[in-house]
Amino acid sequence: MSRKNPAPTDDTEELPRRYEGQATLQKLLAGSGTVADVEDVVGAFEKAVAQGVSANVVISALWDDEPRFESPDAARRLFGNLLALYDLVERKEPIALAEGAAPRELARAKAPKPDPWTGEVPDEAYLEACFRYLHDWPKERARLNDVLENVHDAVLQWLDAEGLSDAAYGLARQLAFDTFAALELAGRAPGSVELPPPTSPTLPAALEAWLEEALTEASTDDDEPLPQADLDTAATAARRAMSALWNQRRV
Repeated sequence: MSRKNPAPTDDTEELPRRYEGQATLQKLLAGSGTVADVEDVVGAFEKAVAQGVSANVVISALWDDEPRFESPDAARRLFGNLLALYDLVERKEPIALAEGAAPRELARAKAPKPDPWTGEVPDEAYLEACFRYLHDWPKERARLNDVLENVHDAVLQWLDAEGLSDAAYGLARQLAFDTFAALELAGRAPGSVELPPPTSPTLPAALEAWLEEALTEASTDDDEPLPQADLDTAATAARRAMSALWNQRRV
């Protein structure tokens, strides 16, 4: 005959925490009457960790009613597995979800919007934070791209008129977008830009380093490295477009 046992609470006697793998935990879950599987639990634990929610809260929510077990030992074993699994998620350790399967890499929290830089110029840490933010939030990246095209289409038209190859234009445009996004996220994007861009452009050190890194990556790309001629024209056009945006920034 089955016995009812409550999910663990904060004052429950300490349980031995041991994750025995997907197959074992899945069997224990199914025997307790929950419809959740191991992957559901891992996903719930990831959200809980990100939001600062305890394991007990998530575990208690796995059942519509109280869980059922054949014995107290089965209850202790299930809760010990679940608590151990929560510990693994909290430590961001890979979790093997199936026999012989590669460990599941736990999802990291999405990057927050970067705080505006302080001082006169951004540093490399700010630009890297912008990159992570836009990588993690594609809708925000698309929104900023739309703003660039609507507000500063003249800059993009100037780039297009420079006669660059498609690859060189793509690289220069990306760098112009990166500069605009870094300014926009700091609340310093210009309302208009003077054209043509300066023929002797100057950029803050962090943006210059960002440009040089992009050129290096393009030149060493495993699939289609950019030829030197394209790198040179892309660098010249990108530096001028970036400088035009930077020079008209809000201060």
